[in-house]
Amino acid sequence: MTKKGYIKKIREYESDVVFDDGTEILIDDILYVENDLFNDIE
Repeated sequence: MTKKGYIKKIREYESDVVFDDGTEILIDDILYVENDLFNDIE
């Protein structure tokens, strides 16, 4: 599964990430994060 969107918050107690559309994904289920900001770090 691929999810694109804006992260609204990271909930430490629940160990998940909440997106602006309400989607919740467990941190343990995240394999890869891509962001344009990461392209400038080198």
